[in-house]
Amino acid sequence: MLLNEIEYTHLKTEWVEKIVEAGIERDDAYKWGAEIGHVVDNYERSLRRLTELFEQDSAEDIAVSLHTWIHVTMEMTTWAIDRAMKEMDGHYDKYLPDDDD
Repeated sequence: MLLNEIEYTHLKTEWVEKIVEAGIERDDAYKWGAEIGHVVDNYERSLRRLTELFEQDSAEDIAVSLHTWIHVTMEMTTWAIDRAMKEMDGHYDKYLPDDDD
């Protein structure tokens, strides 16, 4: 799947090497790639659940699948993004330009 390629090929290898070359420390680059990868992985699972919705053929099954997808996706996506943000927060400050104000 495309998100799998994005996560493992681009994000965790190519992007990590690119930002290391730009001056980001390797440990930070891997941490950022891993945390953003968790978010990508979460979106992939959500899309997989959504495609299962398309396979339903009764109104009740469609409604139940949609209800489940909405609630699981809202809960898990919010959690995954929040966790990734907290893990990365403060670990990039040393790369920000000095605040001259």
